[in-house]
Amino acid sequence: MDKKEEDKYKRVLNRLLNETRDGWFEWRSLFAINSIQHPFPESSFFEIAHSALYNCALAHLMKILDKHKHSSTFWYIYKLKKIEIDANLANKKRIEHLEDLSTNDKLKHIRDKTHFHIDSNAVLATKDVWRKADITLNDIMTAFVMLIAILQPLHKEIYDEHFPMEYNEDEVRHLAKKALEYKSESRPTLDTILSGHEHSEKT
Repeated sequence: MDKKEEDKYKRVLNRLLNETRDGWFEWRSLFAINSIQHPFPESSFFEIAHSALYNCALAHLMKILDKHKHSSTFWYIYKLKKIEIDANLANKKRIEHLEDLSTNDKLKHIRDKTHFHIDSNAVLATKDVWRKADITLNDIMTAFVMLIAILQPLHKEIYDEHFPMEYNEDEVRHLAKKALEYKSESRPTLDTILSGHEHSEKT
């Protein structure tokens, strides 16, 4: 690699690790909320957070595994470091799993039909989009774990340390439990919120 390519490689690697870390933390937070065995009201923060965490984690994974010819993603790193990555036999199954998710009828299919675009035909049957993609929650979690396993040694090779990935989702679980104790009757109604906003706008 020349100096320009080396600089790009480092920048892409760090960007991918940031995307991976954010998606991994969001996914773990999502499962922490799921571990609370009581459904949250539709209008509660944690129900909104659940949906947001899911969508954000998926968006991170879509960006990381994008195969567009003008993208510098995981596949750019793999092309540059293929020999080194493939030297670890455990990476064979990891690459196969990530390749499978990257195909046109998997993550890209979801991205194009419903996640980043509202397809005029798919909007009539969103569940069919997911059914065709055939991606499970475990597939997504596994992808993040595999990305960390592949990318971390590359980071350590350059900086002599691993990219920080420490996270404790216990606080999410604790806050979610506290939220269930919150009485729904004490929540302001939408009409109350809107009227209060309108009043503040006038003053």
